[in-house]
Amino acid sequence: MKVFIVGGRGNIGQEVALGLIKQEGIEKIILGDIDIDPAGLRDRLRINKKISLIKIDATDHGGLAGMLKDADVAVNCAGPFYKTAAAVARAAVTAKVDCIDVCDDYEAVETLYASEIDKAAREAGITVLTGMGSDPGTNNIIAKWYAQRLDKVDEISLFWAVSITGLAGAALEHSLHMTAGKIPQFLDSTPAYVEGGTGEETVQFPDPLGACMVRYVGHPQPLTMPRYIKGLKNVIVKGGILPASQEDRGSSVSGLKVIVKGERKGKQVTCTAEMVGGMGPGTGISASIAVRMLSAGDIKVKGLVAPEGCIDPERFLAALLKSGARIYQTETVTSVLEEKDER
Repeated sequence: MKVFIVGGRGNIGQEVALGLIKQEGIEKIILGDIDIDPAGLRDRLRINKKISLIKIDATDHGGLAGMLKDADVAVNCAGPFYKTAAAVARAAVTAKVDCIDVCDDYEAVETLYASEIDKAAREAGITVLTGMGSDPGTNNIIAKWYAQRLDKVDEISLFWAVSITGLAGAALEHSLHMTAGKIPQFLDSTPAYVEGGTGEETVQFPDPLGACMVRYVGHPQPLTMPRYIKGLKNVIVKGGILPASQEDRGSSVSGLKVIVKGERKGKQVTCTAEMVGGMGPGTGISASIAVRMLSAGDIKVKGLVAPEGCIDPERFLAALLKSGARIYQTETVTSVLEEKDER
């Protein structure tokens, strides 16, 4: 299998490559980037014979489509995604190559779903999987896993926290953009737009993060989850960026928290999952697992789709845990004690 990583020399692109180089079925990994100086590559990638660097422009449709034709799958890691997601997806459709992105920009996802890309991808017989990182990505799949274990799902709350020292380049630009102006949430069974950076609350993450302040951020899940998980009343996404003064919590540590509320056998159930780890490795591992699942034929949906619409949670989570990830989870069941009929 040949994998073409758009934005492959960047931090996230290299993390995806690191998740793939040891896989037997991966023959070649092409790192496409506007900057192809090999000095910027991690040592493990620079010396690996599967790796090659090639200069690309993600917005050059004809040039990129031509380069993708020799690949089996394209992975877009070139942010900010409101500038690149649709362009790379269109190039993949033209090349008839499956495409995965780690897009976390809601505007890009709005554009993707409003465009001709879904129809074109289905006609081309390919999958365009958007939002396959950690948030969105891993937490979407965890939420779907819990939803499958409930009779009814009412609410999904997604929280994350990351140190500002772990942000640079496109990631830093995105962190500023995602709180600007009105951003999407899903409230009372209706798409709603709230002021970015409002809705402040304190959320507890596992150590070393602990209690973190989070606020409404513009991520895609309020747009995608109601499409694939029926009956939802609320989908909220809040995130927090830790200032440099709090580096004692870990300058490269990020955290995810997923809370799913619903009903099982007439009882109210709250499922919670929490993870801590590096933002880059977490994103790269998730995307690389999706590449392997595509290669194995485990992702069968054609057209434009989000992780919760095509990924088997059991298989994905088994691979994630095998990679060394740790997920802390709890389940709380609330019911009313009723008088028994002794007759």
